[in-house]
Amino acid sequence: MSQTPWNNISSQSFQPFLEFSGESTGGNLKVAVDIKEPSYNGGGNLTFSGTLEDDFQFSARLFEGKLQLADSPVHFTYSVNSNGSSLLGLSLEFTSAAAEQKSVLLASSGDSLLTMSRFVRHFDNVIMPHRVTKLESESSWVIQESSIAMEGYMLTKIHAVCYKLRPEVHKSESQGKTMALSPSEYHAVLGHLAINSLTLNSDFPPSTSWLVEGNFTKWSSSDSNGSRKLNVKLVWKLKGGKTHPFPKYNIYVKKQPDLSIAESNGSLQLVQEYLGVAVVEAYYVSDLVVPSGTSSVTFIIQVCSLDGALQKLEESPSLDLNVQGS
Repeated sequence: MSQTPWNNISSQSFQPFLEFSGESTGGNLKVAVDIKEPSYNGGGNLTFSGTLEDDFQFSARLFEGKLQLADSPVHFTYSVNSNGSSLLGLSLEFTSAAAEQKSVLLASSGDSLLTMSRFVRHFDNVIMPHRVTKLESESSWVIQESSIAMEGYMLTKIHAVCYKLRPEVHKSESQGKTMALSPSEYHAVLGHLAINSLTLNSDFPPSTSWLVEGNFTKWSSSDSNGSRKLNVKLVWKLKGGKTHPFPKYNIYVKKQPDLSIAESNGSLQLVQEYLGVAVVEAYYVSDLVVPSGTSSVTFIIQVCSLDGALQKLEESPSLDLNVQGS
């Protein structure tokens, strides 16, 4: 099993078909799928890095197709990890039955007035996010949500738009003139993009509503240092025969050190390790290395809803297993 979350292929969904455009004189931006960047949720990232002048924008096509829109609004949710001045939005291209073209910018959160004045000449409509939240487990990820109603139109293209909002200027002391700064650093990571036409309720059943079991548990020695290997099949279901249409479950493990050993070396902090994703209510763990001095392991089943929301890890169903021989 790879320790790089991006390599968990089961966490991948539709992959972007990249094509770039932008003003070459406004900087130098590169787009790549970078497996070294921390992942939003065990899947892939798109990294935009380089330099970009404040009055230029860079566009990279993500998807191209034909998605017919009905009378209900379409909801867009996407996650971004960036430095303070690097902004990333989404541009949408629509076509009507009469071949009328319209472009819409789903802008990044920020100053609405500055955003509108910057892009009103470039797009038919500019929409600010109606909700902006931060990922609880990693505050550097910002999740932005926007909605748009385009009945009778077909969504044909989605682009990522990289830009900076405030032009940076300085004055020459000798001439007293205002001059634009040279292209400045730009870095932003697009973690995921979800599109749906439903307003869904992301309430999750409490962890006590689930029955989690470990079957075919097998412990074996790993090396002379006392570490162990664990094989186990995790299975879970809602109690009382209830069913719920959850599309997938993220699987994490937390290794609990022996308290006496942890207190002696000051390593009491526990970290959840991402293992993978399950699309059924079962997951097989193979050859999980458990270091010596570990008293128990906890497997966490993080429930994912249809709208992409994730149950908090501390509120998710879990299974505790004592380390054999500890």
